[in-house]
Amino acid sequence: MLIKHIVCEVAEGKRELFSDAQGQWLKVKNTPGLLWQLGGWDAEFNAHIWGIWSCEVLYEQFMKFNHDWIYNTNKQKEIHDSIAITFSKVKEVEHMETFLSLIEDGMTFEWMEFPDSCRFTAAKEGTVGSYSFVEKWLVRGNQQ
Repeated sequence: MLIKHIVCEVAEGKRELFSDAQGQWLKVKNTPGLLWQLGGWDAEFNAHIWGIWSCEVLYEQFMKFNHDWIYNTNKQKEIHDSIAITFSKVKEVEHMETFLSLIEDGMTFEWMEFPDSCRFTAAKEGTVGSYSFVEKWLVRGNQQ
């Protein structure tokens, strides 16, 4: 699996615009290879988005043929002040469906990465390195 972690610095007055634009990524839910996309705000109100893909080849096809159309249509590039993207590869995302069945808008969560896997889990509010979940950013891709 390929994990794409995106961090966007968003000015205070633009956070709602960013959140609305990020919610438009629901359009990609039937994209081959996309398993999940989710995210939230950190304590400094940077947006964190994780895209979880079944494989790098399908992710690259999406980037080549679909990504820019959505990114330009929702004008997201005009909303954030900076963007940083990192990638990692894992064999599994642990307990993802359980996490998604329990998490609700505004709840605090953590992302943990291990040598061969990663996990999203609920956390106590104020936990260092935690995020506030934004439900409208959640995209459940094709799990087949």
